[in-house]
Amino acid sequence: MITIFVVEDDPVWNQTVKDALVKAGYRVTSCHTLSDLWDSLADTRPNAIILDARLPDGSGFDALARIRKASPHSCILMLTGMVQSQFRIKGLLDGADCYLTKPVITDEILANLCALLRRTPQQQRQVQPLSLSIERQSLISPNVGDIPLTPQEYTVFRVMALQPLHPVSKNKLISSLGYQEYEYDNHRLETLMYRLRRKLKNIENELSIKAVYGKGYCISHPVQIIS
Repeated sequence: MITIFVVEDDPVWNQTVKDALVKAGYRVTSCHTLSDLWDSLADTRPNAIILDARLPDGSGFDALARIRKASPHSCILMLTGMVQSQFRIKGLLDGADCYLTKPVITDEILANLCALLRRTPQQQRQVQPLSLSIERQSLISPNVGDIPLTPQEYTVFRVMALQPLHPVSKNKLISSLGYQEYEYDNHRLETLMYRLRRKLKNIENELSIKAVYGKGYCISHPVQIIS
């Protein structure tokens, strides 16, 4: 599963961003200071870091070089209230991959994060090959072998696997199960996605299922469909 660090000292905003990322299918570590960040980096190299510019124990700008040295393959998205162009330029030149200014909606954060991860070649290299077997109706992982899916899990996963990285509408997923949208409420679909995410998490694969606001769900990497 893709891991994101959120480095933000405002506890409410930190939790808001974390909740949006978790709902989208990411694993999230919250850091409220640079000290928290250094401790977390000692144990984990995240796929991306969302970094505030002003933190209680230092500047996010000053931390960029150290972050790059400690975790060179992590995408860095700066998220700050410093809106002046000189700060945006400084952040990008000092090592940030993206610079967003507050106030910002979480959907914009997710969209920029998804774009950064999609453009980063090492994310693809970290993915362990995963296949979807039509005959067995299961996922096949080189690490743990067959991961059985229920008929409904198999059906919706196969629909998403046919168009990886692109959202599949909730209506299309519900139709694939043989229901009309009014017959199958969103809670049932969310529960189904939750079960699939748990199975993906258990096999420690970078592939994840993401919720795309207003558009549906998508899988983060291509999956080979075999007979």
